[in-house]
Amino acid sequence: MSDVDRLLPRRLRRKRGKRILIVIADHRRQVTRLQISRTRWRRAPLVTLVGRTTRELHEELAALNQARLVVDVRARSGRQQLDAFARCFFHLGPGDTWVALRELAPVRRREPLVDVARRLRGPEGRRGLEPQWRAHHRATAESRVTRRLVVVVKRGRHLLRLREKGLVELLRTREPRLRVSVVEELPGGLLRSGRLATEHGGSPEPRVPDTVSYPPHTVRRYEGRPLHLPKAGLVHTRRSLLPDSFRWHLAAQTLSPGLRYVDEHFSRVERMPRGERLDGSYFLLLYSNTGHFGHLMTEALAKLWGWPAAKAADPSLKVLCRLRPSGTDSPETRPETTLLTAYGIAREDIVWVDGPVTVTSLVGCTPMWHNTPPFYVHPRIHETWTRLREGLVGSEPGSGGSRIFVTRREGNRPCSNVEDVERLFAAHGFTIVSPKRLTLAEQAAAFADARVVAGFGGAGMFNLLYSHRVEDVIVLNQWAYHARNEHLFATAHGARTHYFWSRPQVDNPDDGRRLYRAHQSGWTFDFGTNAEPLSALLERLSD
Repeated sequence: MSDVDRLLPRRLRRKRGKRILIVIADHRRQVTRLQISRTRWRRAPLVTLVGRTTRELHEELAALNQARLVVDVRARSGRQQLDAFARCFFHLGPGDTWVALRELAPVRRREPLVDVARRLRGPEGRRGLEPQWRAHHRATAESRVTRRLVVVVKRGRHLLRLREKGLVELLRTREPRLRVSVVEELPGGLLRSGRLATEHGGSPEPRVPDTVSYPPHTVRRYEGRPLHLPKAGLVHTRRSLLPDSFRWHLAAQTLSPGLRYVDEHFSRVERMPRGERLDGSYFLLLYSNTGHFGHLMTEALAKLWGWPAAKAADPSLKVLCRLRPSGTDSPETRPETTLLTAYGIAREDIVWVDGPVTVTSLVGCTPMWHNTPPFYVHPRIHETWTRLREGLVGSEPGSGGSRIFVTRREGNRPCSNVEDVERLFAAHGFTIVSPKRLTLAEQAAAFADARVVAGFGGAGMFNLLYSHRVEDVIVLNQWAYHARNEHLFATAHGARTHYFWSRPQVDNPDDGRRLYRAHQSGWTFDFGTNAEPLSALLERLSD
């Protein structure tokens, strides 16, 4: 261990007794041989990880409140050392160090970690590096290889993206000064209502199952440590990204604006100021695409279920909302003001910010909406939708038609023959509705009593949340569009879903990649394929 100590950065050698020393070994004898009790590290807290798999190493390092010095004493010639370094190096903070021991006796086989460590040195080392090592190269301040050791000093800070499962228990050890308490909890379950009744023109992925499984839902309070909110819905501490940051918290890749994806577990936060510090307690209603009506209606409103319990537990609680940083909007022009007051939240309880902020008390919750695999919608989201509808138009029967067609004449995914489509639906007795031309209350009234809701897929259809009597939902779209919000609305209402797909002007490639420009591509409704089955369906659904 003395050999190791001489090669460590001076910063790490200071106050050794307060630095956690982590030793990775195959068996206890390897730890004993380090003779730590005879070195200056004898008073340091020691964590020994013996016989762990790479996955187990990651999980145990994630649970520690720091990982300043890691020493891997296992056999050097296999892949163990390399795999552990690849997956776990980003647990270290700036100036922290990863050490792997080499044996003095020569070996005939290659030493994989040694080969990589030599290429992590300096800017010239990047040339020839495989893509999976480029992030490690950027995160390396110094790399040394001696006859006895491999020593890699960390540069920069990487944040671990946390999941909701096991969150409270993990944060108790990972962030011990951050207090986390559960305000309310709902059990998980299965929602068996809603089904795909009709599909013509294609059968694109992804698919919403007939039965969706929704996870346990919690309302959580975080307090005691600074919580940084730099952009969109992103929330992080010094070392961790909270699950409240992510639009789709169960997705294989949890992403958020303001993050640079590093690997399956870690990200870096884009450089931006911390912003002002807000006193008081806040309910997190931020979302990924600030000011976008569709994201508000799905992602943000899906969190409102947590407000009543959180407000009851803390009467001083305020709702935190974000303006666009461009300064193109104001609280008076944003739909949140109307929707939140319709829900029953006082205007003085809504706080608007237009840049990065830091708080010390924050309430987040599991969203009741997940518009990507694994798809889910929580059945109790109806309670939120009912409060919104009644707050906007009251509880009496509305004045809207029983069959409406939601048109779309501007924005992304333009349909080139929109007039022909409108005429088809009008001929079958549908009222043509253009939500953008209506106030929020008028939108709610138009959808409230509809039994059949048809339209071009997109944000205008998200007013389905008001359609508590809907029986059939008809969606016209191009097949490269991969969102399935309309299907989730139908599932929550127990309605039947009918899809009519057409070819996009820009399609996804055959290699399985999904292109954003294909997702938002213009298209032409395919009357040749879809007119006959669509007309037959409209006849069956006539009053």
